[in-house]
Amino acid sequence: MTLGRDKRKETETMSVPRKKKEYLQLKINIQDEHPPVWRRVVVPQAFRLDQLHAVIQIVFGWENYHLHQFWTTKDPDALYVPETDPDLDVDQRLTSRTKIFKLLNAGDMIYEYDFGDSWEHRIHLEKILTASDLQGEQAPFCLTGRGADKQEDSHYEEDNDAAPFNKAAVNEQLLTDFPTETSMPQEYSAGGLDALVGSGEETARKIQNEPDLLDALLAGKTVVRDGDNAPVVHDLSSILGNQFSALDNEVDQLTGDDKHAAFRTASHLISELEDGEFTTDQQRHIAQRIIDDQLLLFHIDVSADQTVYNRMAVGALTAVLIAIDTAYPMLPPEQLSRLFDQAEHWASQEKNDSMLYGTSSAMGAALVLLQSAIRNPAYTKDRAKSLFDVVLQMVTNLDEPFMSEEPDRIAQLFVDLLQLRKATGTVVAAGIRHITQVLDQARLNDHDKTLLPFVQIKAWQHVLTILHVLLGEMKGTKTVWNVVDHELKEQWQDVHFFE
Repeated sequence: MTLGRDKRKETETMSVPRKKKEYLQLKINIQDEHPPVWRRVVVPQAFRLDQLHAVIQIVFGWENYHLHQFWTTKDPDALYVPETDPDLDVDQRLTSRTKIFKLLNAGDMIYEYDFGDSWEHRIHLEKILTASDLQGEQAPFCLTGRGADKQEDSHYEEDNDAAPFNKAAVNEQLLTDFPTETSMPQEYSAGGLDALVGSGEETARKIQNEPDLLDALLAGKTVVRDGDNAPVVHDLSSILGNQFSALDNEVDQLTGDDKHAAFRTASHLISELEDGEFTTDQQRHIAQRIIDDQLLLFHIDVSADQTVYNRMAVGALTAVLIAIDTAYPMLPPEQLSRLFDQAEHWASQEKNDSMLYGTSSAMGAALVLLQSAIRNPAYTKDRAKSLFDVVLQMVTNLDEPFMSEEPDRIAQLFVDLLQLRKATGTVVAAGIRHITQVLDQARLNDHDKTLLPFVQIKAWQHVLTILHVLLGEMKGTKTVWNVVDHELKEQWQDVHFFE
């Protein structure tokens, strides 16, 4: 009997050999391109499709402007997408929940980028590698490639080459975006910059439910999180040396030439803010840098310029700063007032240029920041009166229809004014009438009968239509609803407008 027990004990303590980590060598080529354009990459076997999407974007030099989807050559009717579309009657599966190995081990896959141009990339599994095969390289990385990157929106055009293939630059970018094998760069995740732009709203919801975080922020402390364990509060005063130098370096990256770096920096700063890793002084320092350097207005006078991305990154960061202050005040009134000024100025000056990332626009990002500002107690009733002029300026800046969520955001601004009692129904109704009258007068004064007044009034109608629905579900807004209802009927009945 003793021998049997000893035998079982020996069996129980025997070590089970750990399965060696494996990697996939993939060849990815853009179909129907002559001469051929392809990249050979190595990725972890545990990679998901959303991570592979990020790798493909980087190695081919795409800008992640457009939608994408995957499918297998064996089952092209099943689509792997970043977000499901309830109106699409096909089998849809999320890329963020789908591992690549099982699919690629069964056959090739297609990655389609930009549904308008339909750039199809064929993905083929060439080899399964072990860690020793990588010779110290950190996956994902690019082994080799051929053919220049292609310009966005240029399929089937001649001379559509962009930058030549540069293996060293590609691998440097991969290492930056994937600091670990399990990383998922936020700018390539579902929602992309939309998620970053909406961070202010998400932060407001988070910190309302975390009193420990609020107390730590007020006391100039930091909160360290460890998985699902309770946050641990630490006092940093004894270990911080020059607490602003590293912070200044990060803020500087918000206005750098690399828009991806700007988004990554904003995302990192937002994450640290939400986790309570900055002292009150550090948060005030970030706010002061935004104010002094006018970061929200960075190169705003340059039309259709790449710096629109810098402003969007700064806007997302500023929205989170204000949201945190809303839950537990820590920014001085003077700082808040100047941040509000700059937010209003940004919204009224931003043009509706075709500079999009995912489905976000610069106007949309400016409106998210305005929503965050309105919800702050320091945003007064007197200041709220100026919002109608800001909205009017935004509409008159349009030279093409709204591109994204801007009408919903503007309508929500008016709803917030009413719900937060920053403006009475009479004030909001008067503001809506004023905007309508100015736009209508501009149309009447347009003797050349150009398209611009039509575009602007149609955009305003879009806002009013959404507001009409929102107000119909609210109590105590009959005055405003009647005005919106009247203006919509008047504009639709104006036959001459459509001639």
